[in-house]
Amino acid sequence: MSYEDGVQPVPVQDGHTAAIDPGEIHTIAAVCTNGQALVISGRKMRSIHRLRNKKVKELQILMSRCKKGSRKWRQYNRSKKYILARSERQLGDVLHKTTRAFVDWCVEQGVGHVAYIYFYKHYNINVVNSCYRILLIFFLNEVS
Repeated sequence: MSYEDGVQPVPVQDGHTAAIDPGEIHTIAAVCTNGQALVISGRKMRSIHRLRNKKVKELQILMSRCKKGSRKWRQYNRSKKYILARSERQLGDVLHKTTRAFVDWCVEQGVGHVAYIYFYKHYNINVVNSCYRILLIFFLNEVS
C-alpha cells in the first residue's frame, strides 16, 4: 500500500548529501555520500537531564511535606524554578555546541543537502524538534 503525499523531492544542487539520524544516546549520527561519517555523543545532555531530575525529585519531596503557599514551600519552589531554568540554559548550550559541530563537519565535507530520519515513537519529541530547528537554521546560514 502506498500513497502520494504531494511533496516533490528537492533536487540536490551542488555538493554532497549527508543523512542524519538524531537520537538520545548519539545526538547526531551522520554519514556523507563521500564515505565520511560522524557520531556526536549525547552523554552530556543525558547527564544534565539526570541531574535535573534528581534535584527536582529532592525538592518535590521536601515541598510535599510543607503546606502549599507557606514560606518554606515558596523557598523550595523558587529553588526548583532556578534548577529548571539553569538546566534549560545548559541543555540549550549543549545542543548549540552539538549542532555547531555538525555544521562545521558539513562545511568541511562540502555537504549541500541534509536528509534526516525521523521516527516519532523512538525519540524524545522535544529534543528532536529543537535539534531540527537549530540544525536547519545553522545549516541554512552556513550554506547560503
